Amino acid sequence: MPKRKEYFVKLISLGIIVENLHFGPFCCNWWLSRPDNNEIKNILRLWVIEIGKSNNSEWNFARPGYKSSFIYKYQQKRCIFVQEFDDDECKVTIYSGKNIIATFIDDNPDLVWKKIGLLHQFNGKQLFGLQETNNQHFIQAVLIHSCTSDDWTNDNVITKSTGIIELHSALRDLYPTGYEVKDRELRAWKAMLKNIRCTEITPFGKEESEFEFWTRSLTPEIDRSTLELLYHSGFLNPIPTHIKNSIKIFWNCFDESLAINKRGVDSKCRILSIIADNFSYEDIKNNLGVSSDAICYARKHARTHGPGNRVWNKPIITQQKMSLEKQQQLDAFLLDKANVIMSSYKVVSATNEPVHYFKNTKGVLWEKYHEQYPNSMQRTSFYAKLKGNHYIYREDLGGLCQTYYQYGYEVFCDLNNYIRKHVTNHLTQNRLLSNCENLTQFLK
Repeated sequence: MPKRKEYFVKLISLGIIVENLHFGPFCCNWWLSRPDNNEIKNILRLWVIEIGKSNNSEWNFARPGYKSSFIYKYQQKRCIFVQEFDDDECKVTIYSGKNIIATFIDDNPDLVWKKIGLLHQFNGKQLFGLQETNNQHFIQAVLIHSCTSDDWTNDNVITKSTGIIELHSALRDLYPTGYEVKDRELRAWKAMLKNIRCTEITPFGKEESEFEFWTRSLTPEIDRSTLELLYHSGFLNPIPTHIKNSIKIFWNCFDESLAINKRGVDSKCRILSIIADNFSYEDIKNNLGVSSDAICYARKHARTHGPGNRVWNKPIITQQKMSLEKQQQLDAFLLDKANVIMSSYKVVSATNEPVHYFKNTKGVLWEKYHEQYPNSMQRTSFYAKLKGNHYIYREDLGGLCQTYYQYGYEVFCDLNNYIRKHVTNHLTQNRLLSNCENLTQFLK
């Protein structure tokens, strides 16, 4: 099988190769069309940049903003001719590269091209592209939104018999179905209403509803007070019934959710915690009919577990009891007089057992215990058993506990005699004797 694709060539007719003609790729760029003074497309290639419709017949119903361009010679240079409608005048700007060579302005396309003095075989509308069939089709397809003089006297369109209108509803009757009035158009309508001495009398703010009431009455204060009275009395709804009220739908959804769920921390309280911190007590009570306590619990739920989150129960910690063998080993170690000293008078109030004083720190005792019982409990359990008031280590007592245990009170008598003999200051002597007496009472 050959790798290259095979083409089947068939000779249609015999021809002659002319030396003056170019054959090969892009040969169409060498061909010149025969000029025809009756067709502009044979001389110029016209580009329409923007299009629109107006009521001006001199412009073939094109509107300001219509733009077209083509390339042609001007002052022996190939230049770009940009044609456009600006307000009430026609404008042609000639560019050479990025530089503007000349600008011509007049009332209609014919007059402006007479000033330019080129392409006399065509009129201005042809050069602007206004007489081209496709352009005319696009211009006619553009819809113009307008208000006629008859509409201003039509009570069903502009106003009612009361002289009060709702602006958005009135504009909806003027425009086609489904048309969305832009902000710029809405501001233009408001400016027009003010110029004909209409007054806005909306009794509620923009944050509550986008609808606006206007009146053409000579006494707008009366109409405004009437609407305010109806609104505050509850007879005037800021959002009409045929308009989708997102706020009402929001509160109804929460009300239904609270109604179908049972009471409890993981049900109603959890649902209410989603909005509890975002609305006031009055708003929630008026729209959902819940109590202040329910709102308080919901806010606490939101702070503790997060808005709408589940209540996670605390983990159950199970502790394994120490075996009898390990307990006996620990008791034997703590009863050994080489490790602890039992108080002869001081007891623990909770258990009524005597207090034991360690001879060393817990770290030293643990090393000694682990050396004596290597397969017994771990260090954490050992420290946990030494918590509380049953076992005490007084590091500042030094070896006085051991000395007292061996020699009784003789060491304190020697201390008292030493103080009386060598301390001459009476106040210092009394203070040291008092400290010795207190220490004696502590060791009893």
